[in-house]
Amino acid sequence: MMLLGIVLHTANAHAIGCPHWWPVTDRYRHGIFDLFSFATHSFRMEVFFLLSGFFGRLLLRRYGLSGFVVNRGRRVLLPLAIGIVLMVAVQSGASWYFTAPGTAPARFPDYVCIPWPSEVVVSAVHLWHPWFCHLWFLEYLSLFYVAMVLLDVVLSGRGSRWLDSWERRLAWLIRQAWMPLAAAAVTMVALLPMRSWVVDTPLSMVPQCRFFLYYGPFVALGWMMHRNTGLLTSMARHWNRRNSIGLVLSAGVLAGLLWNVGSVPAHASWITTFAIRAVSSLCTWLALLQILGAVVVMLGKPSPMLRYLADASYWCYLVHLPIVLWLQGALPPGLTGMIRFGVVLLIATAVSLASYHLFVRYTLLNEVFGSRRPTRAATATGAEIQACQDAEPLSEAPSSAGLAANSRVMR
Repeated sequence: MMLLGIVLHTANAHAIGCPHWWPVTDRYRHGIFDLFSFATHSFRMEVFFLLSGFFGRLLLRRYGLSGFVVNRGRRVLLPLAIGIVLMVAVQSGASWYFTAPGTAPARFPDYVCIPWPSEVVVSAVHLWHPWFCHLWFLEYLSLFYVAMVLLDVVLSGRGSRWLDSWERRLAWLIRQAWMPLAAAAVTMVALLPMRSWVVDTPLSMVPQCRFFLYYGPFVALGWMMHRNTGLLTSMARHWNRRNSIGLVLSAGVLAGLLWNVGSVPAHASWITTFAIRAVSSLCTWLALLQILGAVVVMLGKPSPMLRYLADASYWCYLVHLPIVLWLQGALPPGLTGMIRFGVVLLIATAVSLASYHLFVRYTLLNEVFGSRRPTRAATATGAEIQACQDAEPLSEAPSSAGLAANSRVMR
């Protein structure tokens, strides 16, 4: 999901409906980039926050309350603090300009200070800088972690019966064939306050309620999935032909609705808004279930390459956006649009991965931006990875072998 963000942000400049706050608008635009952007927005952050809830509870059980706070402070709050400091430093430069190909120079925050009719922007200082706007998820992730800590403290020793009751209801719901429809109904209600047809991107550093209402259920579901890992196997059962066909059909209906509304703003027609929200929510859950099911069934064995990419993805996501924006402004305008997109994506990904390997993977920085610091002499074979997993089991988390066995039984 992190690495997919690099592709998404590279495609933004080529989308016909490029966000008004995006600093680069390429002269070559095509609807295929809008389709990709909308499709990616429908599941990427939802999957991310669900996994955050799952592994957040895992860390609480593995390290305890104090260890969890230290771990999340190092891995989430520290990168967020560094990003904010850099953002303030860049914003303080009155002569900072950015020139996009084929456009006139624009000074931040001229192109992001257009408030929504019902939203008052107090000061430009509260807005995320375009080069650091991708850090918004760290702010909300930190607040969700605070909620996890408070919930753990309040329910410690007293909430088992209450949670067991909700767990049984959730397990029953997930086993039903119509579970995606019920989940989509909840998500549709949370989507109604959004100001665009997709889930809004937080532009302000001031937390906003609508994002907690939308992403909160995904975090809670991930938290419950770790409490009862059988829920994960039950959700993977929805990876089937019926739901795959449903995803394709609902995506086609959604594309037709969006094609007909054109540039009409959200909430202009409540009937259209409800229809698009409903179909969009169904697409979100069907895509999420297909991803979880495919991962559980197909990725049951350790993979050195996937483990490396998983370790590198956090760093690559944090550093990629300035590279992408600079490349999009620096490439010669004579290149065709598709070539420009491919070149920017390839170079930005390669530079991000190279910087991780050279400056992070074998250094102390990996304690913040990686997982565990490997040695250069180590060879990442499947047997050694399995030995590491056996030596440090994931407390209360399902093993790869167990999920693979469950998936075989499921099939």
